[in-house]
Amino acid sequence: MKISKTFTTLGLASIVAVTLNAQPAMAQEKTLTFSLSDQMRVAYYWLYLPNILGYWQKEGLQVDVQSVGGSLEALQQVMAGNADFGQMGALSVIQASAKNMPMQVVMMNGTFQWKLAVPADSSIKTVADLKGKSIGVFSASTNGNDFLKAYLRKENLDPDSDVTLLPVGYGATALEALRKGEVAALYYWPSAFISYEGQGLSFRYFQAPEWSHYADYSVAGLKSKIEADPKAAEGMVRGMVKATVFADANPDCAVNMFWKAFPDAKPTGMDDKTALENDKKMLLAQLHEGNSKSEKLGEVTPDNMKTLQDFMLGAKLVEKPTAPTDMVVANGDASFFAKVNDFDKAAIVADAKACKL
Repeated sequence: MKISKTFTTLGLASIVAVTLNAQPAMAQEKTLTFSLSDQMRVAYYWLYLPNILGYWQKEGLQVDVQSVGGSLEALQQVMAGNADFGQMGALSVIQASAKNMPMQVVMMNGTFQWKLAVPADSSIKTVADLKGKSIGVFSASTNGNDFLKAYLRKENLDPDSDVTLLPVGYGATALEALRKGEVAALYYWPSAFISYEGQGLSFRYFQAPEWSHYADYSVAGLKSKIEADPKAAEGMVRGMVKATVFADANPDCAVNMFWKAFPDAKPTGMDDKTALENDKKMLLAQLHEGNSKSEKLGEVTPDNMKTLQDFMLGAKLVEKPTAPTDMVVANGDASFFAKVNDFDKAAIVADAKACKL
């Protein structure tokens, strides 16, 4: 397996391109460029397992995964034609479509599960107590910030004047900002907090109850490109769905495969058993955000997009609605997800149980 890294600059975004090749590229393979709105992490099993296990190669595809700053940057790469698909919040798809830049979701990886948290021993007992405080967020452009702002408004706080959203990145930098008192709270996705809890921290959590009904982390591309080559989208997503089946059947194996492909990402300062348990918790948190027990893995429906769009219209995050079917692959035809789930799942489970590293 070859891991190559290249650095380029596009606008204000610094892109780290990481390409995994499970085997030498064949002449007939079609190359797809994929923008990930984060660094590659153990929780993103659908983006590293298909290359490691040869699922995309079997579809005649080579998928080059590039890490960018956030959902906005991933969207920009797709809109500029620098990426064929991107990993982003479904919110970004709706916002782009409302601005006459038609996008479609081809796979939904989970509903919105982000949380606002303060240390368990903090004097902050309610969201209202955050007035005048700073909240640590992953980046200024991540799509989750819009949900946080709407939540703060519901709690009678002005997100533009009563609090400060301070970008603190992920991991050690975020925890250092919390330790130093630079931020009073953190706002992240579930696996991030699992990672922090694995380092001995305890939190008091706040979240809006309606969040879990909204489509969130999704794979999306330009409607025009998807319709021009539907087989490429189908093959890519089928590889991702196979990865979901594999990870669900043997998450320990998925973690070990990630470590083998990305040795620098293996946790340090702890024994292998503890490191495995911590990374497995993060993988499972992401797996359970999605529909890993559904008959149609990865499925997104027009109703998923409508529910989220209704919230966005009410929160004035978009000014006009888009037909929900226009924002779903194959214009909402459920047969797409029937086709990407049409493979021998028992064989994938058997491979996962065998775990041939």
